[in-house]
Amino acid sequence: MILAVGLDLTLLPFDCSLPGISNSFTALMCFRREELFDEILQIEKHEGRDVPENFNSLLSREGNYEETHFGITTKSKIGPLKYVTSEKLATLVNHEGVNDNPINKATWSYLNELEPNTKVALYWG
Repeated sequence: MILAVGLDLTLLPFDCSLPGISNSFTALMCFRREELFDEILQIEKHEGRDVPENFNSLLSREGNYEETHFGITTKSKIGPLKYVTSEKLATLVNHEGVNDNPINKATWSYLNELEPNTKVALYWG
């Protein structure tokens, strides 16, 4: 899939997901691997849901700020910000794109420690 070429991906696990409050204080970088990103895009396409309107993260670009900051985050460079569950992403733990570098190994180790129903926003940038 051409879409993943040239994009970075940061995973934003929800630290809080309550009515009226949803946020992530965690940003997990993914090392760019086209085949892995294509599979994540497929999971997003089939399982992805829009983040709540009040979702806050460290990657906000809302307001008059030039730099990212903690604030409302509802869009990424490819459109509305979507989330999937950590359980769905964990299915990729044995993917070559995860296991061929330490950054992705560490990210998936973190994901595997989360509760399976933890929401994880997919920030494409």
